[in-house]
Amino acid sequence: MELTQEEGYFTFLDTRDVVVCYDSQKFKVGRRYKSLVVTILGALALIVFHYTKNNEANFRQNTVYRVKQCTNILEILRSGKWREKQGLTDKDKQTRYRMDLSLREFRGIPVLTRTDLQCGTGFPVSAPKFGQSLPAECDRAGIKPCCNENIGLCGSGPENCKCSKCTDFQTVISAELFDWVPLNKTCEIKTHESRDACEIVSSRLTNLIIVGDSLMRHFSNALLLLFTGDFTSGAQARASAATTDCSGERQFVDSGRSMCHEKLARTREDTNKEFCKDLPYFGYKFNESYSINHAGKVMELVRDNLGRRSLIVIGIGLHDGLSAQRTINNFLEPILQLVEDADWPKILWVTTHAQGFVKPLEFRRKQGNHRVLAFNEKIHRYLTKRNIPVFDVYPMTSGVYSYDGTHYGIGVNLLKARMLVNYIEDTF
Repeated sequence: MELTQEEGYFTFLDTRDVVVCYDSQKFKVGRRYKSLVVTILGALALIVFHYTKNNEANFRQNTVYRVKQCTNILEILRSGKWREKQGLTDKDKQTRYRMDLSLREFRGIPVLTRTDLQCGTGFPVSAPKFGQSLPAECDRAGIKPCCNENIGLCGSGPENCKCSKCTDFQTVISAELFDWVPLNKTCEIKTHESRDACEIVSSRLTNLIIVGDSLMRHFSNALLLLFTGDFTSGAQARASAATTDCSGERQFVDSGRSMCHEKLARTREDTNKEFCKDLPYFGYKFNESYSINHAGKVMELVRDNLGRRSLIVIGIGLHDGLSAQRTINNFLEPILQLVEDADWPKILWVTTHAQGFVKPLEFRRKQGNHRVLAFNEKIHRYLTKRNIPVFDVYPMTSGVYSYDGTHYGIGVNLLKARMLVNYIEDTF
């Protein structure tokens, strides 16, 4: 075996012999120490030889001794942190800030900062074009970026930024400027671009189906961008492709004057012709069954895919008041009974997002983060017992900018799309 060293890791090139060499230019020793050096190196060779013989099954020829195993890729995906992209300039950050405000305005949301610096749920801002009143914010680019809801005022310093009811808007992350970095380094998470994503899915599945509410629709939109390679209009239905009002990041803005969500593709056939072009066909669709009241539609979908290599990705909750028990009894249990004795289709559950600071006041009590977390946890426990995998997106949405307190933009959703491709690659 020839033993070489590369960046602190040993590489075993041949498992039959052990040869230990040293560079005479680097190891110039006197004659009086030569025998000592030879003895030490010989002992090292024996140790390496003994270790290798007893662990030979753990190595492959020509492989660096650095074990990487994805033992639970969904857990690895959820356990991470946001890290700012390298090389960002102040101009990049200002451009992103203006884009965030522009998307909010496009949705019909007014400026949420007040000239009197009052903030929080006690000081709602009327938003007639949006529909509901929204809590006043503090300007994250200003000198008083923190809302202290104990006193209802914007301020700065620890007393206004670090208390239990304080929100520091400077720490709110624009996902488009950050990378999600898994804490577990034993498994590589790949950033697949369009062609790779298409090849992975087309070689493993015959159908990929997304089911659920508007959060899942945005998830689907990001997958459409990835599969078409068209980030300008890839999620738009072919008949609406000329409608530039809903292009780019506006593909993730629901309702408002443009009603962009009604102009989006639901199947691969609805999109442009570049959807995974020149690769084996796989079916793709988004099924907008956003409530337990649509359980019958989803059950029919599952029956249609029995015996097919289909992955059905499901996420609901907000439209049912985040009632975990009702979701289990009236939605999940009937669906899972259909697949419990079948090899296919496979089911993947997606948790509900974290809710942002500007969550409309009338929805905060029933859809606040305390309710979201309780719902996610109870559903997770139930599905674990049923051996159904869960894609937990709550951690990667907590503390991230949401234009309306519920929905997220291209940064979060494209991350989710690429993570799903990683899951498909690793699992099937």
